[in-house]
Amino acid sequence: MPLRDPRTTRAALLGAAGAAALGALQRRAARAMLERNVAALRAGDIGPLLSFYAPDARMVFPGRHSWGREYRGRAEIEGFLRRFVAAGLQGEISDVLVMGPPWNARLAVQFNDEARDAAGTSSTATGR
Repeated sequence: MPLRDPRTTRAALLGAAGAAALGALQRRAARAMLERNVAALRAGDIGPLLSFYAPDARMVFPGRHSWGREYRGRAEIEGFLRRFVAAGLQGEISDVLVMGPPWNARLAVQFNDEARDAAGTSSTATGR
């Protein structure tokens, strides 16, 4: 078995470390943008979050209830967000996964929401 050139091994390790660091930076940047957009959503403004979606985006809200389905395209997602705000729901991001280069990234977001009834009792759901 031939020995590897240490310079090649070092370059490969540095390349992998650089890619991991870039991925972590991209995740932090995406999360920061999403957090700002979700803060606007909590204040009743769907615009910033809606603008984050591509025209052909898909959003899945799991569960067996009137909200639970897949929303396809920006128009359906806009309808969902308007209904979300009108219902008085509040939510927060719990996890973000970013895949692909910054100019063509795909995001998966775990979003936890909460609704309170007139007595202040909370019920929660999770959307992806």
